[in-house]
Amino acid sequence: MVNHGSFTDSVLPVVEAGLAKLVADDAVIATEVAERVFLRAAPGHCVGHVCVHAEAGARSAIVAGDALHHPIQFDLPDLVLRADADPGEAIRTRRSLMELCAGSSTVLVVGHIPHWTIGRVVPHGDRFRLHDASAQSR
Repeated sequence: MVNHGSFTDSVLPVVEAGLAKLVADDAVIATEVAERVFLRAAPGHCVGHVCVHAEAGARSAIVAGDALHHPIQFDLPDLVLRADADPGEAIRTRRSLMELCAGSSTVLVVGHIPHWTIGRVVPHGDRFRLHDASAQSR
């Protein structure tokens, strides 16, 4: 696993300072009458990784976090990254996330993919496509 010390220099000081609130990987973060924000376990890339899922009425979005890193992963979801701590889990997580979003109204927010921020996942045989939805969400 490639980490480059990011946990030690970026996460651990926050935890040690008592500024982090640790929650389960399926925690509900907020609920309102028709709104909900919760965590969705997304293991594989790193231990304890989660995606954030937000729902408001009929609208839904998932922040992928480290589950997706490159556009080719939509076309080749079984492609393993050198940095995946558990390659098999990372593949299952990616496929599960894409299948959940595919063909639905749920938008996927991806931070690691240049020029793509918000997209709709479209099934394409046993693969997927990410269609830019950022203009539609403004």
